[in-house]
Amino acid sequence: DKKSSRKLFQLPERELRAGEYVLVYCSNDFTGEETYPAVIRAPFSLSTDSEHLWLTRDDGTTADFVSLHDLPVNGSFGREEGQNGWFYFEQTTPEAKNSGGCRTIAEKPLATVKSGQYNGVEEIVVELYDPSGRGAVYYTTGGEVSDRELTLYTEPLHLVSTTVLRAVTVEDGACRSPVATFSYFINENHTMPIISLVGTSYGEFNTFNDSGNKFIECGGNVAMYADGEELFCKPCGIKLKGFTAVLDAMKKNYGLYFYDRYGSTDITGLDLFGDGVTEYSSILLRAGMDWSFNGACLRNELMEELCHQTAPDLPCQSNRYCVLYINGRYRGIYCLKQNMNEDFYASTRGVSAGSVEEVHRDINYDTPLYNTLEFCKRNDMSDLDNYAQFCEMFDIDNLIDYLVLQSYGGNIDLYNNVKFYRSMEEDDGKWKLVFYDQDETFYRTEGAIKIIFSFYAKPFQYLTDISLSLCKNAEFKDRLLSRFAEALETTMSDENCLRVIDMLCEQLFPEIERDRARYGVSLHEWESYVGQLKKFFEDRYSLAVINNLCEDLNLTSAERTYYFDKLIH
Repeated sequence: DKKSSRKLFQLPERELRAGEYVLVYCSNDFTGEETYPAVIRAPFSLSTDSEHLWLTRDDGTTADFVSLHDLPVNGSFGREEGQNGWFYFEQTTPEAKNSGGCRTIAEKPLATVKSGQYNGVEEIVVELYDPSGRGAVYYTTGGEVSDRELTLYTEPLHLVSTTVLRAVTVEDGACRSPVATFSYFINENHTMPIISLVGTSYGEFNTFNDSGNKFIECGGNVAMYADGEELFCKPCGIKLKGFTAVLDAMKKNYGLYFYDRYGSTDITGLDLFGDGVTEYSSILLRAGMDWSFNGACLRNELMEELCHQTAPDLPCQSNRYCVLYINGRYRGIYCLKQNMNEDFYASTRGVSAGSVEEVHRDINYDTPLYNTLEFCKRNDMSDLDNYAQFCEMFDIDNLIDYLVLQSYGGNIDLYNNVKFYRSMEEDDGKWKLVFYDQDETFYRTEGAIKIIFSFYAKPFQYLTDISLSLCKNAEFKDRLLSRFAEALETTMSDENCLRVIDMLCEQLFPEIERDRARYGVSLHEWESYVGQLKKFFEDRYSLAVINNLCEDLNLTSAERTYYFDKLIH
């Protein structure tokens, strides 16, 4: 797929008789072995948006060349028997001859009224048209764009309530256009950004959404609107994420992926969260466990804000409250985040995504991370040489910040949410931890600290083992306790936690009553749940943290006074 590397992949040495074929699959996410058992995998991928492919002879001369661009979703690009040049095909036919191809693709239809939020209006009058003037426009308000659901556009559409229009252009001699999506939010009066998510097939999406299956994917489109402007509108793949996919029928988490097989490209040039990241291969729409019937709806965001304030270098998702609509129907408040994958690590750390190695909770035997953690666990960390050797393999500052924050919140779901990563392009490939998923924090005072340094709940065993082992080293112990004291005096003080809660409540308040009504929870009840959370800090939660820390690490009275005297009195 590059001029500079014409011999990247060699076709098998065999002669094909008439009607025979070899299927060469060029993709990084290949899933076709069962359907096409004779497939050959090439060691590179081809983009449906813009790509080149060369076939060359042994002597390096070109046998054939094709420039791929704007391939139809689920379609293909190829030759037809007895015809010159190349054709587009609306459907792939890998086991049959190409036929019924078109030289061009119809242009995507446009609308006379831009998508967005319209308040204080009686109606919106929308006209749809083919910019080329050659085709007919068909539309639907139900999300699905199959022939049976499409209606021929003949006159302006008068919209009096929130509506999502999807439209295609049909032109003689051309493949059907890509799907255009227009979202109109009429008299909704939202104060937050709006996310409009549409499933390609309404029935398919509902089946997918109700399944609770996190391993299947549904095609769709997502758009975002803020301050009267459309920030992006893109085709995407949709997956269910997290335990809410199974446990919560009303508010599920969604991962949105901008794969080229849906005719999409990464979001670029847009700083969604104000953190300097401007490219996204996927994003996450997250509710989480704290958004269930008796939740305060902000625990995760509280801990993320404390992380950003306390440890700016500790990788942690940025977030942005938004209102979600699915197929034009209100689904409540969500938190928009960058998906925590290799691209997230790369963008936050300034390394290439291909250099990132990630390990999520399950640590395989005799791997680099396993050997690193086992070294710390099984060797005496009070020995300066052993400690120095571990510091060459693991980022100690990252680990200390992580332990301070995780143990402070008392995350009782820690076991399920531990991720390690490293990049050989950063810090000589030292392992680091990322901070995420903090819904199960601040539920009981005795949970503070003990989730890491004892066996109060279901801990992540390796974190407990290496933390207790490292605390035998005087330097590590001093750095950990000093960091704790500093954070409890400043960003993790009771007063600052209350300020952050008030800040988050101020953002939520204009929208929260409508969101909670979907659960049958009143505004008063939500305020009561927030009040219960605030009471932790009004009752000096920081003192409970200190007491538990001193108990779990067997600190002497002198050590307690040395590190925490100003906080105790």
